[in-house]
Amino acid sequence: MSPIGESYYLAQKRLIHLESRHSKSTEYRQYYNGTMQDYLDLSHMSYVDTTKVIDNTSFYIPHHSVVKPESMTTKLHVVYDASARSSNGKSLNDYLFMRPKLQQDPPGIILRFRWHAMCLGRYQAEVPADCCHSET
Repeated sequence: MSPIGESYYLAQKRLIHLESRHSKSTEYRQYYNGTMQDYLDLSHMSYVDTTKVIDNTSFYIPHHSVVKPESMTTKLHVVYDASARSSNGKSLNDYLFMRPKLQQDPPGIILRFRWHAMCLGRYQAEVPADCCHSET
């Protein structure tokens, strides 16, 4: 497998842009910092030694935030961009293992379903009251 290429500078550039965007709103900066702290606490990410950040065996995933002020639970979502291209033009998504499809194509399923002369189906809106009671 070829090296994935260098991605540190792209991720750093996007982080600087994100920080400048969040510098305009202390509320969103607090949401973002809280989300990142949660990721650290859950071990979803870790600190990296800055002297060893540039090599072709690591990929730094750029990210951005999506702000939804009307949301009652989570006002800020972090979105990771695994399709961002590294220095050699490859992205992390290019290296994902592509499995064969498990589900068949929908047109084939529908055609086989219609092939039969009769199809049985039922929609049960309510359970009859007498089916749940035992005779004692």
